[in-house]
Amino acid sequence: MRFAGGTDAKPLTEVLGILRELDATGARNVPDGAPTVFVPSRWQGYLDEAAASGDATAYRHYWELRTLLALRDGLRSGDVFAPGSWRHDNPAACLFTPARWEPHRVEFCRLVGKSPDASEALPLAGPAER
Repeated sequence: MRFAGGTDAKPLTEVLGILRELDATGARNVPDGAPTVFVPSRWQGYLDEAAASGDATAYRHYWELRTLLALRDGLRSGDVFAPGSWRHDNPAACLFTPARWEPHRVEFCRLVGKSPDASEALPLAGPAER
């Protein structure tokens, strides 16, 4: 399964690609320099200890577990999505494009009691208020 996401999810999607490659080739060791930016500091010690002791198996287990937990969290938050998935597709796909929104704007604003004029709804701050 393929995953995508925004700029913040880039390290995680890179890691998922590395994990996919490890599984496809049957390799056992996580490559040197594999991203760990998604690993919380309370878990980083486990990775550091496994790396220092040369225990590649333990390192792989901790790294893979944190990858899967980060994927779960990313899917829940919408930062990571599975293109084509019904449940975990890109959240932006559910939004109106500006062209589709325009015919609905006046009626929606009337229903919620707001002005369709953005300058009335969001007054700009003057120089003294900034």
